[in-house]
Amino acid sequence: AVKSLHATLAGNLAWDGSTLTAWPIDLNLSDAKTAGMELGPSTLIAQRLVYSPSTQKLELDALKLPVSGKQNSDGFGASLDWPQLAVAGEQLKGSGFSGRFNLDGKTTLSGSFESGAPSGNFEALRMPAFALKLKGSSGPRKIDGQLKSNLLLRPAKSAATMEKLELRASITEPGLQPLALVLGGNAGTDARGAQWALQGALNNNKFESNGSASFNAAVPTVQATARFDRLDLNEVMAPSASAAASAAAPGAPGDTAVGLDGLTALNGRFNVSAGQLVFRQYEVGDAKLDAALDNGTLRVTRLSGNAWGGSVDGSGV
Repeated sequence: AVKSLHATLAGNLAWDGSTLTAWPIDLNLSDAKTAGMELGPSTLIAQRLVYSPSTQKLELDALKLPVSGKQNSDGFGASLDWPQLAVAGEQLKGSGFSGRFNLDGKTTLSGSFESGAPSGNFEALRMPAFALKLKGSSGPRKIDGQLKSNLLLRPAKSAATMEKLELRASITEPGLQPLALVLGGNAGTDARGAQWALQGALNNNKFESNGSASFNAAVPTVQATARFDRLDLNEVMAPSASAAASAAAPGAPGDTAVGLDGLTALNGRFNVSAGQLVFRQYEVGDAKLDAALDNGTLRVTRLSGNAWGGSVDGSGV
């Protein structure tokens, strides 16, 4: 819920029961507070805005939207610049958009995005050559990535789809193996949830993943599967992690507590499998892990594989 809001509006507004028209408009927001978030000086400026779902009309001219604020103790900012868009049913003309974003705090993130000129119609607005670049850090961990896709927007359904998605990202951290992530496929979201069908590789470990997320409940529910042809944990773990694990005496207490607070952030069902699983000198064939996460409790409903001429099949909480 909004706790406070200060806004000033300059320009002209008209509403005839089905069409909202604004020309020119200068909307300034500040001191807007909700639980955990505070909106700083933010503006929406446009020479003309028109929106009419009943007549399938959408227009914007010289739209600029800079936003800033704080999420808890972290500052954030974003900007959108869209010179022109005019949609009337099946007719469309306009330009691509561009913008920037940043997050400051314990986790830092900055980047930019842009698109090509649109095509399509009111029901399906296509923005080709959408590109996003980002860099960030969280403590000593650093991330660098870029994404390319054709973006399909469905304004009437509050839906967006990334088609022919291509993502390349690298993650580096002192003491850990550098990670290189490559993804391709399709992903989409709307007011009810999200879906994805992706293929890629984590370092040299190829995989494919399918899944969906539902936003209808207070806590999101995820159904996800991931299948690796071969998963070599020696390529993605810290060089000393496996050695430290083998050196520890059976049953010896660990020195570092493992935080599990994040388990309450979502519920779901997860299936991970690998044709070949490698950890240090050990190899397991046809490895399968089925798990369920419910109200902060993680249950491993199946853990199986083939090794040492036999098979392993178990479960746990």
